[in-house]
Amino acid sequence: MQSLYDDPELYDLVAPADAAMERFYVEAAGGPGRRVLELACGSGRFTVPLAASGALVIGGDLSQPMLARARAAAAERGVSAEFVTLDMRDFVLGRRFDAIVIAANSDPISQVMRTDWYWSTAEHNDFRHTPLELRQIFPQELPLLLEAGGLRLLERFGDFDRGPLTAASHRQVCVCAAMV
Repeated sequence: MQSLYDDPELYDLVAPADAAMERFYVEAAGGPGRRVLELACGSGRFTVPLAASGALVIGGDLSQPMLARARAAAAERGVSAEFVTLDMRDFVLGRRFDAIVIAANSDPISQVMRTDWYWSTAEHNDFRHTPLELRQIFPQELPLLLEAGGLRLLERFGDFDRGPLTAASHRQVCVCAAMV
């Protein structure tokens, strides 16, 4: 049974382009000439806008189909980005970066939400079944995980509009820096 991450076309339907998210990551990365690493880059939905902003971007992912789609998306948009196969839990690139992006539910370890998606159209009911596993990180847990990873939390928001993180927030958006 294929994972959602093995089918970039379906993944892009589930996680379509979002201008607010793109703008947030582009602004957070810092602009033209900045060296940016996007971990779990998927189909390139943030890698490509980062590259279009003038950043020097490397997108890394485990999924070969996602990397192929990301390369095609960069070519379609006429931007340059490097794409590499890597597992964000353990990798060495031998380079330093000005910004590292880990976007939108990119870390399945434990506290996993498991769902089964059934795809249907008017003509074909349940023509495909796709299991999906997403790691859930609690608001009080995230700062500790960041610190354990050598990062200092600079800002935390409840959405990409930079609104406050509250009990009603559906997201945690963090801006971090390496500990000196």
